[in-house]
Amino acid sequence: MKKQKEYEIQKRANFPKISFDTRYNWYGSDSNKYFDSFSDIEQRSLSFRISTSFTMFDGMKNINTVNKKGLEVEKLKVQKEQELAELKKKYEQIRLDAENSILQGKNNKRTLSLVNKNLENLERLNANGIIAKTECVKKKLELLDKKQKLEETRIRNYVAGYKLGVLNENTVVTK
Repeated sequence: MKKQKEYEIQKRANFPKISFDTRYNWYGSDSNKYFDSFSDIEQRSLSFRISTSFTMFDGMKNINTVNKKGLEVEKLKVQKEQELAELKKKYEQIRLDAENSILQGKNNKRTLSLVNKNLENLERLNANGIIAKTECVKKKLELLDKKQKLEETRIRNYVAGYKLGVLNENTVVTK
């Protein structure tokens, strides 16, 4: 906005300047005999003057300055469009992440319940002596690792949904 105003001011600098003034002489023009000039009232006068001035040639300074300001305004418009496009792209990515997180959340919930069932089964198999303790511990470690990854994914999905919610609450429509 500031650059746009500077551009408009610079464009107006090339316009001709118009001035207007008036002058009224109430007494005569005898400056040596000031009081005698009051008796010379016949020389009262009223004058008007209108004048215009403009620069004939300034070495293309004004034109170049106007062009420079115009280009600065255009540059700012392009930057604004780029930033808006970037923000829209980021918003779209967050929206897609949130949509994917819903699907992943459902899958993670099912997988997590299966991991928990497998852990219970391992405990029963170990308690009944069907599998060795070392084999049970190895399998438990694998299942717990899967469980940890599933929980991390669940947290990432929650964060993606939260980001989308914050963006939707604070969205300002600009054109």
